[in-house]
Amino acid sequence: SVTEGAAQAPVTRSWTGFYGGLGIAVDAFVQDASLHPVNDSGSLRVSGLGGGDISGTVTAGYDQQIAPRWVIGALADYDWMGQDFQVRLAGLGQNASGHLMSLDNSWTVGARGGYLLANDVLAYGLLGFTRAGISDASVRIGSQRFGIHYPSFDGVTLGCGFEKRLTDHISLRAEYRFTDLQDGTIRGNLGAQVVGDADPNIH
Repeated sequence: SVTEGAAQAPVTRSWTGFYGGLGIAVDAFVQDASLHPVNDSGSLRVSGLGGGDISGTVTAGYDQQIAPRWVIGALADYDWMGQDFQVRLAGLGQNASGHLMSLDNSWTVGARGGYLLANDVLAYGLLGFTRAGISDASVRIGSQRFGIHYPSFDGVTLGCGFEKRLTDHISLRAEYRFTDLQDGTIRGNLGAQVVGDADPNIH
């Protein structure tokens, strides 16, 4: 029919080639952690939202148009947050200050594949490997300091998005990612030495 023919107009713009880009992301860090004093069976469980950040992103990749409407490619990117969340309290006869736990940086390598909805619009999904660094949480009350140290976490990233070509050399991309990080060991001092497991993820 005429309608079907118009919907499948030929793709004349090439999507094959290398690219680089800059971006801004909003990250939500969700954790499920269990802590217990060293050499003790008691435990403390923490779950829920751990922190949110606005991050900068640099990305690079290569796409190959393998058919008139199908594109596959490899990608790598690095996110850095750079925020230093601090809390200061006054009262109870002494001052208190602290640093909230938050994402510090992350990098991802992976692949994407997509379908051209139009000559200049690509809908795609992606799969990647991510390593994330998480800043420590700490509180200082008077001369005493308490905190939890977080190691780097590795995980699998799934995502989807749309890319709109504005010109042959410039495009805009909107994307959602979910990263399921593997369990890691966390250690700290909460008045006593504690150790535990954390199973975080990132939206």
